[in-house]
Amino acid sequence: MKMNKPYRLWLSIIATNAISLSMIFLSIKSTLIESFNHSKKNHKDNFVFTDSQLHRLRKKNAMTVAIVEDKAYWVDGNVFYETDVVNGEIVRENAKQVDAFNLSSKQFSYLLDILDNIT
Repeated sequence: MKMNKPYRLWLSIIATNAISLSMIFLSIKSTLIESFNHSKKNHKDNFVFTDSQLHRLRKKNAMTVAIVEDKAYWVDGNVFYETDVVNGEIVRENAKQVDAFNLSSKQFSYLLDILDNIT
């Protein structure tokens, strides 16, 4: 019976230390999470997105072209253009502005679908 008392004492000391360590761990964990969320929030508020020089150059010099069957369509300077495609090459010399006023409603809706996809 004398062996039970030191064993119980030893067991209660270990249990008390485990509880203390657990409380310390939880306290540290909550402090770290709170600190992380606070720094993340401050970083998000201070972050300002700016375009890179490369992105601005591409945006300025790039043009989206839709090729449908044997025609190519694009917008340049708020003008909608169309031209022929020969052997996969766009013939820019034959480019002409699309005259939307002289189109049937079917042709007009067809061109609007193309326009929606390239802008």
